[in-house]
Amino acid sequence: QSAPATVMEKYWPGCSELFKEKGLNLAELIWGELIWPVDKARQELGYQPCYNFTTFLQALKEGDHSYYPFANLPWWGV
Repeated sequence: QSAPATVMEKYWPGCSELFKEKGLNLAELIWGELIWPVDKARQELGYQPCYNFTTFLQALKEGDHSYYPFANLPWWGV
């Protein structure tokens, strides 16, 4: 497992297996293993994220594709 996958399993046990079950490649989801901090956007702009990984996993378990509409598109809509 990659370092990000190990950390994700620590905090969200079973997420790697869920990705496999749903046919998702964890390496592709991590976008080059970059972490994009939002602290400056929170501080400067008052940004409040409306999505998080926990609710993403719940939507994935439930098959709620409206939560992640770009997941099955090439390059995730970029």
